[in-house]
Amino acid sequence: MKFCRWILLSVTLSGACIADPNDQTITLGYNSYPPYKIKLTDDKAGGLVLAPFEDAFTKAGLAFVWQEMPHARQIAQVRYNTSKFCAVGMYKTPEREAFGKYTNVIYKASPFLVVTNRQSENGDSRPSLNELFGSRVNSVVLVLSKSYGSELDTLIESARSTVSYADNDLMIINMLAHNHGQYTLFEYDKIDYFRKSGVWDDSRLVSYSPKDAPRGENWYAICSKKVDDATIEKINKFLPGK
Repeated sequence: MKFCRWILLSVTLSGACIADPNDQTITLGYNSYPPYKIKLTDDKAGGLVLAPFEDAFTKAGLAFVWQEMPHARQIAQVRYNTSKFCAVGMYKTPEREAFGKYTNVIYKASPFLVVTNRQSENGDSRPSLNELFGSRVNSVVLVLSKSYGSELDTLIESARSTVSYADNDLMIINMLAHNHGQYTLFEYDKIDYFRKSGVWDDSRLVSYSPKDAPRGENWYAICSKKVDDATIEKINKFLPGK
């Protein structure tokens, strides 16, 4: 696999770089987020989002290299447009559309479910999302700095319930399993992954679909403007786009 040759720049963006103009390799940025985004090796990725995107690049005959990096740095790489770069596995927002080029849809995620521990669960009165976040008696634990999609993010920001944050999903599972918290939100895909990984305990945890759950978010790649339109079209031919 051909790797990109980088020339460091002394610019405002710390760590920004520009590719050799003769090199057509596109860097694909991602952050680990199973089951959607999974690192397999240094030059191969997997998961519900990364695997089909890698397959599209391969079928399109495009040179690429994977690079794992934080979410914020991926967006900065697209915004500053210093190289041929795509951030893979992103939600679409008007702000990002102003400075990047979106591919077709890579994957449509499943809706979020409410998760609680069985000691707190009341099957006769399972709160909707509006009830969950609208009552001061409820306590919800979420992942720090994670977006839950535009509708849920708005609901969370205006919540009357007590909202606290943990560093990652596994920490939240452990908290709820030991009755250190009432509720959280996980995508169905994520819960299915936890079950297959053996970290989900059905004797302690229960999930349900609230009546007002928004539809699952679409996952895209957003590319810098140095990636030309013809290249985006080549990629889109091998993506579902809906």
